[in-house]
Amino acid sequence: MKIIYEIEEFPNPGDKDLYKGIKEINKNNYQGALYHFEKSSNYQNEYGMLFNAILQFTGFGSITRDPRKAMNIFKTIAYAYNNPVAMFFIGVMYLEGDEGVSSKGKAGIHWLTLAANEGWQYAMGLLGCAHFLNMYGKADHKKALEWFKKAALVDVCDSCSTNDEPYYLFGNKKLKLDLSGFHHDEVQMIHLTNNETFISLRTFLNRYDMIRSPLTREMMYLTVWDLLTDRQSIIVSVCQYYIAVIYFIGTNRVPMDIRRSVNWARKVVKNGNSEASNQLGAFYEFGIGVEENYTVALEYYKQSDCAEAIFRAGTFYFEGKGTERDHAVALAYFNAALSLEGHELSCFFIGKIYKNGKDGVEQDYQRSADCFTMAFILGLPEAATEIGILYRNGLGVQKDNQKAYVWFLKGASMGCPKSHYALGLIHFNGDDVVVDYDKAFTYFMSSHLGGFEPAFRMLTQVSHFVDPE
Repeated sequence: MKIIYEIEEFPNPGDKDLYKGIKEINKNNYQGALYHFEKSSNYQNEYGMLFNAILQFTGFGSITRDPRKAMNIFKTIAYAYNNPVAMFFIGVMYLEGDEGVSSKGKAGIHWLTLAANEGWQYAMGLLGCAHFLNMYGKADHKKALEWFKKAALVDVCDSCSTNDEPYYLFGNKKLKLDLSGFHHDEVQMIHLTNNETFISLRTFLNRYDMIRSPLTREMMYLTVWDLLTDRQSIIVSVCQYYIAVIYFIGTNRVPMDIRRSVNWARKVVKNGNSEASNQLGAFYEFGIGVEENYTVALEYYKQSDCAEAIFRAGTFYFEGKGTERDHAVALAYFNAALSLEGHELSCFFIGKIYKNGKDGVEQDYQRSADCFTMAFILGLPEAATEIGILYRNGLGVQKDNQKAYVWFLKGASMGCPKSHYALGLIHFNGDDVVVDYDKAFTYFMSSHLGGFEPAFRMLTQVSHFVDPE
């Protein structure tokens, strides 16, 4: 990464040290850069002070973070030059709080509004987020919607995808961000990070001390510099996604409008937002605001890289929805979802795939038992039922009706209707227990109320043996 300072002469006091500081950044010598930016700041040079404050705030390189000092410099710049970047940082620091800076929600909103009124789009988006997520003591979805629409450039870019190269740091055309030193995939990953969510700068920077890899640190630096280009493509897709969410959930001040939610989600997908692809997949899978279409749903799920969408794609191949059933492909999707996060349902379905042994996947009851156990540890009641079935039938484990009973009890205690049904059958048939029709009836009723259809048939059978009193 390089910052190209396109200036032929140095008309302002401190410009020479500003230029030298930028050259040091390009060498990844942030400590040396800070030295020159501090010298430039002595001349009240606007961008020398801005770089100085940003390095004090971020703590890049071997610099010790000093948010309080950064705040003081940002305020000097904001008052002297009406600089929207400085206003943005002040707003963020007040909104989130930081070391030596108390959280003041209203002050944060005030400064972000000043930055937004000066045209800083990321500030507009954060204002929408603050009103949407109740970040300063008052949720207002109508106000959030207004800011999100303003940031998303509804009148200018209502239906297009955004591509706004080259990238100018701080929106200043004399400061160009050159990404040619990075591999295309690395740049894309950074863009996706910024294009899909609002970054909490304090949380993001707090991870810095845990990073040891020089490349990972450089990628982190670039993520922040990329954000400070205030590209339209950074903010548009995030705000469009929030607009889709607001219309989907509805509030008193913004009525639910599924049609609008679907339309906004489609716009976001054009800008490569994974969450929007997942949302559209769900719309088409369950027929929400659109005609149910499994094939289209699967395509949207496959466009997303979020764990939930990858899992949903796996279920389509597992069940043969919108495509031919293929457990081998489903297994790949479930493993991918599991690698992204501790996804208990993916673990559960992997267990079922190994238990069934279909479509080229070798049957492996031991692996199946291991997966069900992990899914149970992650909190999935249905996994306890499956473990109970393995013990009851001696699949991958030694047959043990007592252990099966214990696992069914675990599942039932967590509300699994299939476990209630299994316990009902045990007491109805007297499998290693005394026949007890009253207990069987209670378990079948719990299973029926939980939505497990076979329980109703057993209720009609067991009711003949239950004492009406």
